[in-house]
Amino acid sequence: MTKKKARTFFKEQYPMITKEEKQTRQKQLLTLISNLKEFQEALKVALYYPLYYEIDLTDLMEKFSEKQFYFPKVVKDSLNFYLVKDVNLLKPSVFGLKEPSESFLLEREIDLYLVPCLASSDNYRLGHGKGYYDKYFHQYKGYKVGIVYLRFKNLDITIDSHDIPMDVIL
Repeated sequence: MTKKKARTFFKEQYPMITKEEKQTRQKQLLTLISNLKEFQEALKVALYYPLYYEIDLTDLMEKFSEKQFYFPKVVKDSLNFYLVKDVNLLKPSVFGLKEPSESFLLEREIDLYLVPCLASSDNYRLGHGKGYYDKYFHQYKGYKVGIVYLRFKNLDITIDSHDIPMDVIL
C-alpha cells in the first residue's frame, strides 16, 4: 500500500481504538521500553509529547529520573532535540504539538530515540510525511525505537530510498 493510503487507513481506523486498548498498549510499551537493554544503558533519551492519537510515554521521565530526556522541536524546517526536565514547561505550537523552547539545552548526541509512528512496515516507520525524522537520522546516530499501536504494526507499506529504518519497532 502507498504511504498516502496507509495514512488514510490510519485516520479511518484510529477512532476505533478504545480507551482500554490505548491504556493497555501504553502499559505494554512502558514495560517493554523499561526492559530494553539499550534503554537501560542510555543516559540521553529522546522522547515526544503525544498528540491525542499517540501513545503517551512521558511517565518514563518520573520513573527514570536519572536519565536526561530530550524533546523535538522543528526549527527552520529541521528537527532539533532539547533537554526537558518538566513536561509542564513545554509550550503549545503548530499542529497541536507541545515543544520545548529554543532556550533549552540543544543536544545532538542522543543515545536512544523513542519515535512515534502512525504505522510501520518491517523496521520502517510511517510518519506524517514531512520527513523530519528521516532527515535528522541521516545526520545523527543513536538507537531508534519506533512506537506504534499493534493494529498498525507491520503493514505492507511502500518504502522509499530516503526512508531510515528504526532499530526496533515496538
